[in-house]
Amino acid sequence: MSMLRAPMRPPTAAPVAAFEPPTIRHHAPANGARASSLLESTLPLVHFEWLAPRGSAGDPTGREGLAAVAAGLLRDAKRGGGDGESPTQRAETLGSQLEIGVDWDFTFVGFQALASDLEAAYDLLTLLAQPPTVTHQVLTVELRRRVRALAERQRRLASIADDAFARAVYGRHRYGLPLLGTIEGLRRIEVQELHSFFESFASEARVIALGDFDPPRLERWLRRRSWCQGEAHPSAADSSYEPDTGATPGPDTEAHSEAQVFVVDVPGASHAELRYGHRGVARGAVDPRALELLDTILGRSYGSRLNLELRARHGTVYDVRAGFARRRGAGPFVVSTAVATETTSTVLCIIRREIDALRRVPVPATELAAARRFLVGTWPQQFQTFQRLAAQMRRTALSDSSGEWTARQPHRLEALDAATLRRHAEHLLAPERAMTVIAGPARDIATQLRRDGIPHSVTTLQEVKEGSRDRFPDERR
Repeated sequence: MSMLRAPMRPPTAAPVAAFEPPTIRHHAPANGARASSLLESTLPLVHFEWLAPRGSAGDPTGREGLAAVAAGLLRDAKRGGGDGESPTQRAETLGSQLEIGVDWDFTFVGFQALASDLEAAYDLLTLLAQPPTVTHQVLTVELRRRVRALAERQRRLASIADDAFARAVYGRHRYGLPLLGTIEGLRRIEVQELHSFFESFASEARVIALGDFDPPRLERWLRRRSWCQGEAHPSAADSSYEPDTGATPGPDTEAHSEAQVFVVDVPGASHAELRYGHRGVARGAVDPRALELLDTILGRSYGSRLNLELRARHGTVYDVRAGFARRRGAGPFVVSTAVATETTSTVLCIIRREIDALRRVPVPATELAAARRFLVGTWPQQFQTFQRLAAQMRRTALSDSSGEWTARQPHRLEALDAATLRRHAEHLLAPERAMTVIAGPARDIATQLRRDGIPHSVTTLQEVKEGSRDRFPDERR
């Protein structure tokens, strides 16, 4: 018996379901306290945290790592003297764990608890606002732990490439050094510097409240907080905090004025790590819809150009990512991938070609529609858990990035056409000043680059760490 077979066709995608992001409410009682809240009653949980607009970008020169160390002590150190109470232990009595985080732009400490333990949660939030008790012994233990972690990180090939790329793009500006600091910077941190950090944290921090709580009760609690001194500008505690965005040297000043390729020699490495990119733009300086679409089309989704070309078509990489970092200062645009050593030069040529094409030719209608659908379809995932909601609220609360909260709404993405997106790509992607860093066995990599006529220079791990002036500028930029 013969059987008729219908032609194999992909199913037609269903219309995207309507979705509206939840509404954030901002609180500013007369005593200067600040809070951002989002009522979410689907689960009997609350999420509270303190969030301050001071992150690793504000580390003083020579004390790189201060914010990261302070964040750890906000969680672990006792309050109220040597015999004081540990917030970590208090959190455990609520069946919770403290969560800390440090970013370039902010530091936070928070926790989740059952809504039935709301009063105890407010007590823990109050305890966390008190400056930690830090002695020389406590600091020594914390620094020893972090120095070991940084030393281990410096042995990983991906970290070597990340650090060398940051140094190539930003020189000795804070963005040119690791987020969590340097071993040399950690060893110079003093107890008094931490006390100053905690004082500014207490005066600048705002509350993030999320979950099944009573908004009037939150308002009453905020009004009773006598230790809030008002919402300070990030630069109030440290004039070097906010990265420059004007004519003065800062992350907007290139460490190199033209494109260069650096090979960091790591003898015996099993593969190569490649980073390609340049200084990008500060958060809020460009339409967030353009950044979302460019990231998605170039290298953030499986169907992105770089992934399809490098992984699906050529099989030269397993994973590749590309995008613009969102920071208060001009963060980097970077393409990041691990490659088989023998294909390094081929991969670099393909990256350059795809970026050039995105700048010159408008994105075809079908590709642009697919990118929009990807962004719209994955958008609700950003609001799926308390952790993701809190991450969105942090950026909105401190960086005037409310446009990012709704950038993926279908009607907003549809309003950005292919011609406009191409103009954004031409303006934002700058191959003429792109830095390429390849970490791996230099002899094999350099042979390929010479074969393909790509000028390059070979450097060592020690030169990267020291910021050799002819390769990785040592000036404070």
